[in-house]
Amino acid sequence: MSNITKNSLEGLLEQLIIKQQHLDGVINWLKNLEIRCSIPGMKAEEIGWTVDDRGLHIWKKYPLPAAEEQMHLIGRCARIRTIADIAQRMADRDENVVVHGETGVGKNFLATYIHNSGKRKGKPFIRVPAQLLVNLEEINRHIRQADHGTLYISNLEDLDRKAQSILRQEISGSASNRSCRLITSSRVDLDMLVSEGGLNPALKDLLSQCYITLPALKDRSTDIPEFAAYYLPRLCIKNTKQPKAMSPEYLTALKLYDWPGNIRELINTLEQSIYVAGDKPTLFSKDLPIKIRIETSLKAAQAKRGL
Repeated sequence: MSNITKNSLEGLLEQLIIKQQHLDGVINWLKNLEIRCSIPGMKAEEIGWTVDDRGLHIWKKYPLPAAEEQMHLIGRCARIRTIADIAQRMADRDENVVVHGETGVGKNFLATYIHNSGKRKGKPFIRVPAQLLVNLEEINRHIRQADHGTLYISNLEDLDRKAQSILRQEISGSASNRSCRLITSSRVDLDMLVSEGGLNPALKDLLSQCYITLPALKDRSTDIPEFAAYYLPRLCIKNTKQPKAMSPEYLTALKLYDWPGNIRELINTLEQSIYVAGDKPTLFSKDLPIKIRIETSLKAAQAKRGL
């Protein structure tokens, strides 16, 4: 669509008017327009589009979970239960939220969870990486798209200083004047970003009216079996494999590993194990990637020696 020009759009409208015989026919055609998608890996429902006084804008949506699958935060450890309580209380409020944590801990999921748990459910949820917010036009365009919903800016540490100044000006009004709720995420603690000169302190104060830090998976190892039990059957369905169980030794290895890639790495590992296991109905430690097998076997041996 990037090659569409004003002239080509005018030519398209001219063809429509000729075909429909009358402008009313064109308007009716546009109202009943069926969107079809021929882009590999994308479905029609993942495409959003709007027409305004500046032209036609088409973008890829970040779809919320299907209505039949209720979102919930996996885990029973105290920190996750506290985070779940905070997220539920913030869902119907208007304060800006920062979600901080390592890569793969579920920052995107938590932002979606907050949006989908309160009054904004069903409203637009617009996700944009911070590095794409380069000027006033881009910032305002995404704010308009998120009207009465949520604008989620990921990887805040990648927002340049000029864009920070523009964003601060655009969101510095009272909450009642804002058209959307703002959630941001960062791999780096915002206080550290400010101290290193990477973030405007005034913008940090505006964004972090609620600040949530998601723990690394290694700090909540008791939740790993629950994660595995949740994702394994879904991954089997996704990959058209027969349902699989997990042996005790497989689960022990999962809990012993440090998971530097966090939940994202765990999901990838489960999917790899499914393929390695083939037609076997149960996963064993030998179905894990060799790096994980080596590390967990060393930890298990050290535990036996009391080290």
